[in-house]
Amino acid sequence: MIADLFQGGVFFQTSKPFSADLSALSTSAGVAIDAIRSAKIALDKGVSGAVEPASAYFMKSPPIQMRDDDARRAVQDFADGNISGDSG
Repeated sequence: MIADLFQGGVFFQTSKPFSADLSALSTSAGVAIDAIRSAKIALDKGVSGAVEPASAYFMKSPPIQMRDDDARRAVQDFADGNISGDSG
């Protein structure tokens, strides 16, 4: 279970409880996990605020709109450390 991974400290080395219900399509779980991974990368980099590449790729109403292929490429660049996560 996803909650077991978080509670066990696999992602955040913390014992704080976490609860999530992913009841939509099975692909929603993968999108949620990728969005959480992007948030963790941003946290590790000290990025605050919206992570625009991840928001544009994973969220329905991101602060900055991007074409899907551009957003996917931007998320990969962000994960690889090539960009900071904002458009400025």
